[in-house]
Amino acid sequence: MSRLQTPARVALGTILLLHGLANTVLPLRGIGAPSGGWWSLSMTLLYVVAIAGFVIAGLGVLGVAPLARLTLPAAFAAGIAGLVVLLWRADSDLWMGVLLSASLPVLTALYVGRCTERAERTLFD
Repeated sequence: MSRLQTPARVALGTILLLHGLANTVLPLRGIGAPSGGWWSLSMTLLYVVAIAGFVIAGLGVLGVAPLARLTLPAAFAAGIAGLVVLLWRADSDLWMGVLLSASLPVLTALYVGRCTERAERTLFD
């Protein structure tokens, strides 16, 4: 079974992608806008980092070669940006987003570390 077909890889990559796309909901609804017709540059940049970071990390985990190197930095940047935005929003309905934004970078780091360790063992043993 190739690395692309492993259930953990597909599940983690898909969850990262879906969480990245789920981060688009609040800015599309204008939630981060201070008032009608205005937008906050800092909140917009944080949303962009969260969305792009989780999508890049998801594609990297799924095996898109040009993005594989960026998987870990993108996941952590997205997690921090997503947490800042969600905690700034302080809405009790967003607890699942906070949980995912905090745990997905850690799960990604564990997965990447495990894959790297396995590859090193395979190459040098």
